[in-house]
Amino acid sequence: MEIKVDSRKNCYSLGDEVVKKIEEEISSSTTLESGVYAISIKSGTFSDVNDPTKTGQPLVLLWIYGKFINKQNNIPASATWVSLNSYDDKLTLEVIEKTTVCAFFFDSDSRDNAGEIRLNLQKVGVIEETPVVTPPKPPIPVTPPDTSLPDVGELTPDNIYQVLWENDENQFSVSPRNSEGEWENPDADILLDEQVKASGKRSIDLATRPLFHQVNEEKLLDSNRTYNSFIKLLDNYAIRYLDPEFTTEEEVAEQQHFLDLIINTKPIQIAREYINQQFGENISLAKFRQNLQRMWFEIYTNYYRGKSTEFCSGFEHVFVGEGKFDLHAGNKKENLGKISGYHSWVKFYLDEKNQRVNYLGYKYDLKGQAGIANPNVVTLQQLQTVTDMQGNVIAELIKEKGGFFVGASPECEIAIASVAFYESVNGRIEDKRRAKMDGAKYDLVVYRNINPNGSRGEFIRSFFPIFIGLDDFEEPEIDRPEIIPVEDVLKNDGAIVITSALPNPEGRDEGNEWVEIKNVTDMVINLSGWQLQDKFERGENLSGEIQPQETQRITVLRSSPNSMQMTNKSGLISLVDNQSEVIAKVKYSKARSGTILSFAV
Repeated sequence: MEIKVDSRKNCYSLGDEVVKKIEEEISSSTTLESGVYAISIKSGTFSDVNDPTKTGQPLVLLWIYGKFINKQNNIPASATWVSLNSYDDKLTLEVIEKTTVCAFFFDSDSRDNAGEIRLNLQKVGVIEETPVVTPPKPPIPVTPPDTSLPDVGELTPDNIYQVLWENDENQFSVSPRNSEGEWENPDADILLDEQVKASGKRSIDLATRPLFHQVNEEKLLDSNRTYNSFIKLLDNYAIRYLDPEFTTEEEVAEQQHFLDLIINTKPIQIAREYINQQFGENISLAKFRQNLQRMWFEIYTNYYRGKSTEFCSGFEHVFVGEGKFDLHAGNKKENLGKISGYHSWVKFYLDEKNQRVNYLGYKYDLKGQAGIANPNVVTLQQLQTVTDMQGNVIAELIKEKGGFFVGASPECEIAIASVAFYESVNGRIEDKRRAKMDGAKYDLVVYRNINPNGSRGEFIRSFFPIFIGLDDFEEPEIDRPEIIPVEDVLKNDGAIVITSALPNPEGRDEGNEWVEIKNVTDMVINLSGWQLQDKFERGENLSGEIQPQETQRITVLRSSPNSMQMTNKSGLISLVDNQSEVIAKVKYSKARSGTILSFAV
C-alpha cells in the first residue's frame, strides 16, 4: 500500500501573510549564526487540559529560513518545515549564513491546549572551509596574471563607462544594414539584421529572418577568449523560476574558471580601480573576485513586494533568463508564459541558431530608424520555446520587451553592471544610471535584491541597457513600406482559391517555397497583373492564364527584399487581381520543415 502526495494538488498554501504572522507573532524564534547545530526537544509536552489522563506529546513544528543544509538529506535550502516528534528526534543543521528557527504548534482549537516544549539548540561544530574545486585546465598555458592597471587616464563618473567600453579587447565588431539593405561592413564579426518593428503580439511574427545573420564563431568559441567559458555557464540553471537550483561541483568549477579568466581583463581591472577611487575602498584583486562571485553567482531569496522567490541568482536572471509558466497546464493546446531577464546577445544567438528563440522585431521607444542605427544594442520582442527531453514543446514564453548589448564581451558586461551596482550600493544612483558609450546614450538599469524588511540587498537582481539615442543622429530620408493591419475576416471562396502552400521547405527557402491556386469556375481566367502577397503586401507577380478547374503551383522566388517572402512561424497569403481586389486570403500559424499546408475551400 502506498500514498501518493502531489506537490501542488495536495498542498495547502498558507500564503505570505500567514507565514509572516507565524514568524512575527505566533512562533518562539531565535537566529543562528554560521556553524553546525543539533536541535532537539529538551523537555515538556503538549496535552489536553480537558483530559488530564492523556499522556502529553513531545511535538513541535519548526519553520526555518536563511541559508543552511539539513544534514539528514544534505540538500542546501533557504527555507523548510521540520517536525520533531519525540525526545530522541534530532535535527542537525549546517548553517551557512544567518538562519532563523521559528518553533510553534498548530491545532484546530488552541483553547484546550496545556503544557510547553523546551528546545535545545546546541552548537556542535564549525563549518570547515569548502576546498576550492580545481577548474579544468585550459588547453594552452595561461598567461601569468597582470595586475597592473591599464593606462586609461583619470577615471570619473562621466567617463567610466566609455573607458570600460573602449578597453574591451574581446569585443566583437557589429554591422547593421544600410537604407539600401546592404551591410555597412560585410567583414564585421556580427551582421545584425533588425528588419522591422515588432507587432506587439506573440502570434504575429513580422521579422522574416533571424536577428543574427552571421556571427564569427571561430572567435566566439576560441578557447583563449572568455566567451567559451561563459557559454559553459548558460546550461547550469533551471528554466522555470520556481524550480530549485543546486550547484554541482562541476558547475562550481565552471564558475571559478570563468572568474579566473575575467579577473585580469582590462574591464574588470578598470572597474575595481574606479570603485576603489570613487568610494574610498581598498579592495584587492582577490577580494574583488570574491565580491563578483557573491553578487553574480550566489543563490539567494528575493522578497519583492512582500513575496518571496527562492533560488535567485544574478547571473541566471541577467544572462540566462527565468521562465514563468505553469507545468500543469491541463489539456490546454498551448502553455503560454513569460520570460524575465535574458539580457545576453551570446545566449540569444545560440538559442536562435538552435531554434529555441524567435526574433519578432525591434521595439525601441524612439521615432523612426534611430534605434536600428546603433548596432551595439537591441531592444526587441522575442518568443522562446521550452521543450522536454524528447523535444516536445511544453511552453512558449514571450518577452514583450527586452534588450541587450551586442558585441560586448562577458567581462565588459560584468564590469559595467558591477560598477552600476556599486554606485547603487553607495547611494549614487537608485535604479538607473545615464551613461554615454561609443557615441550613444543609455539608461543603465540595475536592480538589487530585496530583503525581507524591504531594504535593498547585496546581490544583483537584474541589469540591462535602455537605448536613449545617438549623439547628433539625423533620420535618413528613405521610403518606408506601409504596413496594413491584418483583417480578422479571411476569404477563400472566390473564383480562384488558395488550396495549399509550402512556407518552410527542407533546405534553402529561396526557390523552394510555393503556393498552389485553383480556378474553381468553368471559365479561363487571365492572371496578367495579378499577385500573390505576404502580410507586408510584398508581391510575387503572376502571368499567363489558368484553365477551368486547373490547379497551378506558383514558386515564391524571393527575387528581392521587396518581393513576397513566407515566414515559418505565422503568415498571411493573399491573392490580388489586376484591380488590387483581394480574391483570396488565408493565414497560418506555424509551418514545420517540409510540411505542406492545406487550406479549406
